[in-house]
Amino acid sequence: MRRSGTLLSLLPVAALLIGEAALFASPSGAAAFPTSEAGGFNPGLLVFAGIAILVMVVACLLLVGLGLAGGIIISALAGALTVFGILSSSVALGLIRRSPASGFRALFVQVGAVAGIPCGIGAMWLVAWVAAIHWSIATRLLVGGVCGMLCGVAVALLFNFAWGRAVAWLLGRYERREKSDEVVN
Repeated sequence: MRRSGTLLSLLPVAALLIGEAALFASPSGAAAFPTSEAGGFNPGLLVFAGIAILVMVVACLLLVGLGLAGGIIISALAGALTVFGILSSSVALGLIRRSPASGFRALFVQVGAVAGIPCGIGAMWLVAWVAAIHWSIATRLLVGGVCGMLCGVAVALLFNFAWGRAVAWLLGRYERREKSDEVVN
């Protein structure tokens, strides 16, 4: 693939060289084409080459811009679909079990897993850089992603446990307060 791209980029140069070969083909050394009155300089080929280069640069910039815009749009759509999938599966689980706590627990675990993956990859990259581990990029991504996902799930479960204890404590305090208000009245 790379070789054919190089050959295609050399085609305009070869065309220019073949066109100029007629100037050197004359046995007398005289130019085969009539010269202009300005001392033999004809700017036509230079203007054509300049326009061709300008068109190629504009086309390349247009293709790069379209590629970047398409990549950004596709990434945004993938992120939106991921967020929608996490939210809808958490709501569905809460409705199926008829418990909002189950839905929130599923939400915490899923968000922890998804947020842990890039954190684990970044941490693995940092550890590999500091410890001079010579793993391939694929190995770093795989090990970092798996470790990050597992740690994200663990942190989410820990958060869910702490959240449940805090809610139980607050509800117990509220119920004791209501009970003491009834006794006073």
